[in-house]
Amino acid sequence: MNRAYLLIFAISLYMFLKNILELIFSMENYKLHKKRLKQLQFKEKKSSDEELNELIDKVTQPVIKTIIPKLKIKNLNEIEKDLQMAQWDGKMDAMQYIALNVITKFLGILAFLLLFKHSKPMAFLWGIILFKSVSFLMKNSAKNRREKLMMEFPDFIRVTQGYLSSGMPFTQSVTESIKYVGEEWQPILENFVVEAELSNIDKALEGMAEEVDVFEVKEFVALVRLSLEQGGSVKEGFESQAKKVQEMLYDVMLAKIEKRRVYGILIQFPLLICNLLVFGLPTLHAMVNLSSM
Repeated sequence: MNRAYLLIFAISLYMFLKNILELIFSMENYKLHKKRLKQLQFKEKKSSDEELNELIDKVTQPVIKTIIPKLKIKNLNEIEKDLQMAQWDGKMDAMQYIALNVITKFLGILAFLLLFKHSKPMAFLWGIILFKSVSFLMKNSAKNRREKLMMEFPDFIRVTQGYLSSGMPFTQSVTESIKYVGEEWQPILENFVVEAELSNIDKALEGMAEEVDVFEVKEFVALVRLSLEQGGSVKEGFESQAKKVQEMLYDVMLAKIEKRRVYGILIQFPLLICNLLVFGLPTLHAMVNLSSM
């Protein structure tokens, strides 16, 4: 009887261990498969990015060689900053952007001329879309990223200030705050930490100001650097600017709310006109008939 129980226990233990091992190895295979799939996706993404870069290069090279030298480009530095802010600098440089802008403007004019005889509204529509497409998309991307950076900026100030208040060094405070800030600020702060460790804090702050093309951030960095140059502490600089940054964020939110309110009024205005026409025309018609009688 004891042997029977022992045999049943041994079989049960064997089945249990077998299932556990199969589960472990299947999970391991799943993780390995997932890792390989991620690597393949990364390679595919990388190859698609390379293909896009090659396509842009092929399309823009003739324009860069023939037309761009004849143009007087004054705001090249601003274009480079906007490309970096829009995160387009990995796809094209400033010259390629200008060339692509020239190409789309030419296509816009061509579309306008071809469609004008058939449909004037469509000619204006496609002409404007193609004429403004590249510059609009780039500037809009840069604007949206600036807004995100500005919205997430107080989180960086607040979290870093908390670590500084505990007596933690500045570079370590920034390092610890990376996991608590927004996605847009994480790579910026990672670059800051690397630069601070390789050179010094002043150089890292200068790099941050160059990377984040936002006036409020540049002003904050300038004040922190000034505080350090005058022998003050970074903690004092953060504390003095924290309230100011919150006020700036409040002003930004008010401006955004006001802009949305204006957009709402502009959207509702045609509906209001339609309602007035729908309800007002019968009354006007009745008044005209009454006066004619």
